[in-house]
Amino acid sequence: MLVADRNIIQVLYGIPGILLYFPILWAILAERMNLSASFVFIYFVIAITNILSWLNSWNLRLINEPFFVFYYKILVDHSLVINAVHFLTAEFNYIHNFTTFIITFDRFITIYRTSENCNWWKKHYLLFTLIGYSLSLGGHFFIRLPMDIRIKFNETTGNAQFVYNDNSQKILDSNVRMLFGCVNFIVCLILNILSWKALRSMVKTNKFAVQRSFLILSTFIFVTQALNVFVGISLWTYNSIQGSALTIPPYEIMFYSSDLCNIGQAVSTILISSVIRQVMWRKIKQILGIVTNRIEPMTTARKEYPFYPDAHDYYTYPALFRGDYRPAAVRNAVIMYLSYLPVLFIAFCAKRDPRIHEYYKTTIVFSAYAQFFLTLPQTIFYTWISIAVMEDYETTIIWCSVVKFNTAALNFMSYNTLVAVGFCRLISLFFGRRLELAFVLAAFTFFSALLVAIVGYMFAVNSVYPHEVCQPVIFFLEDIPALIHNFYTFFIPLLAAIFNLLCVIYLIYMKSRRTTVSPTKKVDELVVAFSLLLQSIIPAVTITSKAFFVLTMVWLVEAPDWFIIFTNWAGFFTTGLNILASIVFIKSFQDQFKELFWFPIKYKVVRPDPTTTTSFVLVKI
Repeated sequence: MLVADRNIIQVLYGIPGILLYFPILWAILAERMNLSASFVFIYFVIAITNILSWLNSWNLRLINEPFFVFYYKILVDHSLVINAVHFLTAEFNYIHNFTTFIITFDRFITIYRTSENCNWWKKHYLLFTLIGYSLSLGGHFFIRLPMDIRIKFNETTGNAQFVYNDNSQKILDSNVRMLFGCVNFIVCLILNILSWKALRSMVKTNKFAVQRSFLILSTFIFVTQALNVFVGISLWTYNSIQGSALTIPPYEIMFYSSDLCNIGQAVSTILISSVIRQVMWRKIKQILGIVTNRIEPMTTARKEYPFYPDAHDYYTYPALFRGDYRPAAVRNAVIMYLSYLPVLFIAFCAKRDPRIHEYYKTTIVFSAYAQFFLTLPQTIFYTWISIAVMEDYETTIIWCSVVKFNTAALNFMSYNTLVAVGFCRLISLFFGRRLELAFVLAAFTFFSALLVAIVGYMFAVNSVYPHEVCQPVIFFLEDIPALIHNFYTFFIPLLAAIFNLLCVIYLIYMKSRRTTVSPTKKVDELVVAFSLLLQSIIPAVTITSKAFFVLTMVWLVEAPDWFIIFTNWAGFFTTGLNILASIVFIKSFQDQFKELFWFPIKYKVVRPDPTTTTSFVLVKI
């Protein structure tokens, strides 16, 4: 695997994995009165060590990345920093091994002391742990120093590499770490076996389930560190027989085994420990409860709307399309029709030049067509209000609600096209595959499924409320689904911007490496990615501001007048503005526009040879 691909993969799973530690530590801190003090302390040490170890490792992983050459050029004259990074890398290995022993021993004592008095550990675990870390650090200083590691640049390739001028200390340190890891593995294996054997005596007690989950967690930590030990032995073996028949060095495995130790322990904590998982879920519900309490005043006011009960038999009750909304509907319809002009131009270009349709059918053309057809029902709805609703127009609640919310849902769904295109392009660029239309459609369906489910739930469990367009309309009976609906409309445009931004960053990064990433050379992928990014940023600003405006009403916060005007107007320009970004930045559409409007095609009359029967021909100039 290429170094660039490996680093990208490790960043994609590494950042979310490291961030998982923060809610876990928050949950453990909240539940610390019900947990063993020694376990809380040891797990905090494990989490902080894993986070720092993962961050420190990137000083070594990025050595062959051309994009970070400037960083290593700075370090050429700062050997102290280079030596410190390598020292910490080895020291974290000692700490991982010792911490694995500590948490294994803690679980053994916790389970064993149910039948024996082992309070001495409860009193002295902190002192014992600090002495162990001090001996580890002091012994490492004694073995490894002095260090002399420098950075050297290859004149031909421009790549940087570490040069070890202290091989004797380096080899000694590696051997001691390997020996320490092996001894630690044997001791922890014995303690785990004894712990599982002692746990069998607790099967019929109330503590069995809790102790079992924590023992499984400590066993997983032991297994991940044992894997690191085995990889270290493999490295030592490989270095001893280098040049033999071995073709796949275990260095690649080392990166992933290290990440399994640093990141896998966070994931395993959530999956294995029911206690911590329940605390995290309880805290999340408390946060949602705080938000619900802020929503309650507005919700209570809406539920006081008269005449209609909370039951499905009001679906056929009368409702009104409001005549006083007609001026706003005229404005919205006109804006949306104007926003279709760039879409029609894209369609014209695709029809006029089949190459444009072929090159951009899965990106720009698909995005334009999908946004046009998904926003068209709402445009027709506003047009109908503009023409037919001169005064209040009587209908039924179900018809009023279906028209209002289904057209709005399709409008929001149109921005899922940008999410789907951005996601599929990121996958296709990363794996070097051609972007197929079926893949984009499948991704669009996936990202739209939640909105369909939310709207369907609204029609199943609902109450009635007033609305500026037509009233009364049905809406969510509970507050949490309404919050999820607003969060969805807030998050989808941002998600599209994130995916397309990652595409731009990846293409710039690969361009800096002078590597071809596009499956076809007929299209400038970076320009397409940049135009799609602009397409995503525009709804991220307009629709997100609209969703934020809804939250200000829910939280009873007064929004500024300019912000209200912006949210009332900007959202209806979105389709036209984001498609216009493609016309402005992609040369194929620029040429079509210039040819049609800016520089009209001119012809000159050319007289043919007098011997022919043709009187004249037109030649493009």
